[in-house]
Amino acid sequence: MRLFKYILAALIAAATLAACSDEGKNVPFTEARNYFVRNDVVLPLVSPVIESQAQLDSLFGMAAVMGRNGRPTDIDFSREFCVAYVVPPTDTLTEIVPVAVTSKGQELTCTFEIRKGDPITWTIQPFSLIVIDRSYHKKQVKVKVD
Repeated sequence: MRLFKYILAALIAAATLAACSDEGKNVPFTEARNYFVRNDVVLPLVSPVIESQAQLDSLFGMAAVMGRNGRPTDIDFSREFCVAYVVPPTDTLTEIVPVAVTSKGQELTCTFEIRKGDPITWTIQPFSLIVIDRSYHKKQVKVKVD
């Protein structure tokens, strides 16, 4: 009987630890396409989190193009939210690539990679805009650049 109690206590402890563990869980995300940073946006952004269509429209414009996949990514703010990473304008070919989104405890970490290329003769506004399920909305969002 005593052995049974120890085994039961160990199983309960293991189940509790497993349920509480949120050790670096990968979170699915979508990269929003065919948007551009508005020229009146003040950097750095106050917060990387975008929670509404009005907030998105104040920071980004839609850049529809011809052809397949030319429409801007549809974002349903009742089910999703966005995280934006924007760097200052530059005359160097620059791409910001979302690498991963991970959840650990009450923190959501969005990791981006900056890829720089050759100098160009015009100015660009590099950014990345990712869409995440709203179930992660209450977490503290942290942006990490590799």
